[in-house]
Amino acid sequence: MVIRTLVDDKALEGYSCEHGLSFHITANGKNILFDLGKTNLFTQNAQHMGIDIAAVDFAVISHAHYDHGGGLRAFLQANDHALVYVRENAFGEFYARRPKEPLI
Repeated sequence: MVIRTLVDDKALEGYSCEHGLSFHITANGKNILFDLGKTNLFTQNAQHMGIDIAAVDFAVISHAHYDHGGGLRAFLQANDHALVYVRENAFGEFYARRPKEPLI
């Protein structure tokens, strides 16, 4: 099993970072994407690492926070065949309030 970090709050030189999380996992002959970060940044870092997002077999979204599933549109544009797994209640009406920011 190999786990590569595509997106995190910190990045190595030559890579970009954002608040969010995305891992590319290879295991048992499968390419797995675990979480999709906040934007399409995971695709850029993947390309820089030589990882083909179109070759991902399936994606798992751990929960529906914007910083874990926000890159879903970018993933679906890059990969038209992979299944996407997400838990049943992940898209419920949940909110966060930060000082001086509107309710999201």
